[in-house]
Amino acid sequence: MNLSLHYRLARRAWLLLSTALLSACGGGGGTPAPAPTQLLSGKTEFVSARPNSSINADLMTMQSATANASANARKVEEGDIYRVLDDGKTIVNLNQHRGLQVIDIANPAQPKILGRLALPGNPVEMYRQGEKLYVLQNNWQEYRRLRQDGKESLENYAGGALLVIDISQRTAPRQLQSVRMPGYIQTSRLASGAGQSALYVAAFQYAAAPGSIGGMQITNGEQAVLQSFALDANGLLQEKSRLNLSGYLQVLQANGERLLAARLDFATQSSQISLIDISRADGVMSAGGVVTAKGMVTHKRQLHIQDGILRVVSARTAGLPENHVQTFDISNLAAPKAVDAKTFGAGQSLFATTFLPDRAFFVTYLRQDPFHSFSISPGGVLREEAEFVVSGWNDFFAPVNNHQQLIGIGVNDANNKRKLALSLYDIRQLNNPNPLLMRAEVELDSAWSNANWDDKAFSVLENAANVLAADGVTRETGLALLPFSGWNTAAQTYQHGVQIFSFSATTLSKRGVMLTNEQAERSFMPQSAQPLAAALSHTGLALFDASNPNHPVARGSLSLARNISQFSVIGQTGVRYHARSRSWGSAANPGRDQLELVQAAQAGQVDSAAALSVIEVAPQSTIHNAGGKLAVLHTEVSPASTAQNRKVLVSLTLFDVSNPAQPRELGRLLNQEISLAASPYILDCMSVDICGGVTLDVRVIGDAILLAGRRAHSEGVGEASRHWQSYEISVIDLRNPAAPLMLPDKIISAADQEAVTLHTDGAMLWLNYRKNERADAAGMPQAKYWLQRYDFSTPQWRKVGQDVNLPGELAGVAGNQLYSKDFHWSGGQIEQSLNQSTLQGDLAYLQASLRNSGQSWHEIALDGARVLASGYRNAQAGKPSVEVYTVQNKAFVLENTIAPPSWTSLRYAKDGKLLLSDWYGVLLFDYSQSNQAYAQAWHAGAGYNGLSVHNNQVYLPAGLGGIVQFDLQSANLNAP
Repeated sequence: MNLSLHYRLARRAWLLLSTALLSACGGGGGTPAPAPTQLLSGKTEFVSARPNSSINADLMTMQSATANASANARKVEEGDIYRVLDDGKTIVNLNQHRGLQVIDIANPAQPKILGRLALPGNPVEMYRQGEKLYVLQNNWQEYRRLRQDGKESLENYAGGALLVIDISQRTAPRQLQSVRMPGYIQTSRLASGAGQSALYVAAFQYAAAPGSIGGMQITNGEQAVLQSFALDANGLLQEKSRLNLSGYLQVLQANGERLLAARLDFATQSSQISLIDISRADGVMSAGGVVTAKGMVTHKRQLHIQDGILRVVSARTAGLPENHVQTFDISNLAAPKAVDAKTFGAGQSLFATTFLPDRAFFVTYLRQDPFHSFSISPGGVLREEAEFVVSGWNDFFAPVNNHQQLIGIGVNDANNKRKLALSLYDIRQLNNPNPLLMRAEVELDSAWSNANWDDKAFSVLENAANVLAADGVTRETGLALLPFSGWNTAAQTYQHGVQIFSFSATTLSKRGVMLTNEQAERSFMPQSAQPLAAALSHTGLALFDASNPNHPVARGSLSLARNISQFSVIGQTGVRYHARSRSWGSAANPGRDQLELVQAAQAGQVDSAAALSVIEVAPQSTIHNAGGKLAVLHTEVSPASTAQNRKVLVSLTLFDVSNPAQPRELGRLLNQEISLAASPYILDCMSVDICGGVTLDVRVIGDAILLAGRRAHSEGVGEASRHWQSYEISVIDLRNPAAPLMLPDKIISAADQEAVTLHTDGAMLWLNYRKNERADAAGMPQAKYWLQRYDFSTPQWRKVGQDVNLPGELAGVAGNQLYSKDFHWSGGQIEQSLNQSTLQGDLAYLQASLRNSGQSWHEIALDGARVLASGYRNAQAGKPSVEVYTVQNKAFVLENTIAPPSWTSLRYAKDGKLLLSDWYGVLLFDYSQSNQAYAQAWHAGAGYNGLSVHNNQVYLPAGLGGIVQFDLQSANLNAP
């Protein structure tokens, strides 16, 4: 596969902007190593290096720190998503779904979560200093109540943030401080020494500007910022200095005294490298000079400082690719001087790079993989010593055995295959014509690893093993842990795991595999005294005994982010829906989802409470409270479906869950076929619930379950065509729980009755539809809205009265009062009105109407005598609002106005409490007092499905984020 640096750069930049996640030398395959064999002769007394000395991203990142280290030098540390505490007994994990997790692994067979702190946004990295964590988040959400000009408002901040978290109580981590870092945090460094520590953080802000990469606009203006913070005596962050830098800042590198900030200039295909003095222990920075790399610096491993000499390797990707290595004398930081420069790898893209004290090694790739070795004199003079050509490429290097060998992580693409591979190079002699000692590959075809682009994903550990190589003589004492994913042809499934390799100075062997459910983000050995290996992913932690690397033994595992897609309270029992069925690219699909039953009366605990019992159900089922019984509904496409006649199979199971420890099945309805005309896409789906072509609105009303589907209709062709849907509602009779029955009679709307909304009120179903009318005098299209009423006092429903003409869409029903939203033509534009009508007989009598120019309401809710209308006060200005009205003397009177942030959704309004969902959590407002509405609380946890309130407890199933649970009386937004 021919991967260019331009592609890798574009992918990395794109991933950074979307806050999501999203490139080594080859030849030959490794020979399976024999089982460990005991030696019966030789030395019997040994002195060894400390076990599990890890070589991973931190070592390579801090090459420059060790290159000039002295006894009093500051230590520079790079952040990560995990840290190991308490002599390997505890892991703190920064999980993208669940926030901060404190994990107890003292007993590897039974790891457990001790404490958790929900954190909105996307994790970048964290540091630990004593009992405090310093967490960097992007898309951090924060709300503050403000008062300006006598009016209260709600300020919403969304951007980067630095958080200080106290973990002295492992079971209850708590946030001490949040510091806003506007923009998007790229990376950071923590420097410690002389009893003081300072944090340096790089970020950039989005702006429209010339040039783009991966669809992202890039500017050469001052969009990058570098800030420093001192850690005070209480461990809190105090801002010390700020530098504004031009260009797109992507790379930081540092030693104890110097920080390098590389900024990309896409127009010139080069990087500007700012030299920054960070020698002051109090964290104050000062800017030095700037040097220009001849190409682009896109990774921290392309920069290195040795004895006052800056080494830089860079790549140009436009036109014919070329690569450059340069040296600069930066002993005078304010006036750096160019020393030497060399060009290499013409026409090829730059991949793995590493600098050692007097040497450098680079990999370039096009259709072959040159391994370039350079010597570097103390004064910075460069000389290319050798170019060794093999297949494939390396993404990253790790030096081992006192810099005498290199471990390369990458891909072997020989023989038109693509194999994830580990390579061992001998680098003692720079002019070695054949430095590749051995290579070993992951078995799966087209396997890939997070280590292809994240140098923190893998670990290389010296003195961590003692096994024989294939020759039966050589002892391999080093281990490499490489996460992978790939297609297992034999098993016809995706497979994930961590491949174990062992190595010596001359040999490299592929060992056993630690299988996981998804690819690990990190693989490491947390305990120096035990051969315990850990594989940490977004959703789980797996622990293995790696004392025999050929056959690692699973010790324990822990789910870190179970997918809870639904939650329902039935009586005193909480039902969690654990969506275990997985999507494309997963490991073995378990095939069944699970319902986990817990006690509902556990304030704040239903997410983590141990299940008292488990019920297995078909994937993509839905759960419902059917008169105090648990109803599990499953729909799938019928084999009898055709393009002309869509058919759906419906199955229903009822359970008594009054005793959550012993649920009891009551009865079933299996594979009842209903017809639904819908989109052709339905035939491509296995389940109705995940198909875009069918919408089934499930309602429980009295002793019946309603399955409201829609039939599709169209007329005309091309631009003159019109498409609409009409209701078809099937009814399941639940009066005999042992034998639920699909009734033969359906509610079927006429083809010209276009579906609008459904509402239930007590035993009544209100069906709202519209029919086209003649155009008005100006030729503008018109429609009439109608109501049908159905009495479900018994499942043998009956239609009530005649259809009722209503002013617009039905928004809510309160007794005989109907609330609706109507539409009016005004100057060629649609205006809306809010209406209250009184139903008498078969007529709706309009009592109050509110029509405002520019008003745009999207959601309307009723709370007793109050009407809440959510939308935009001025559609053009785009200012969201929730307005609270009462009807007095046949007029809508504004009682409260709430100004929420944009992109919120109204989820609940009752007894003066309003719940709005945003992208990262739930806002709670109090509007119980006229003209005194205020924001009461905000709770982190994204989720737009199935919010429910029971006994003042709010439950929001947030998928991998778990269940967000809080009390309607909770308050965490302080008054201004």
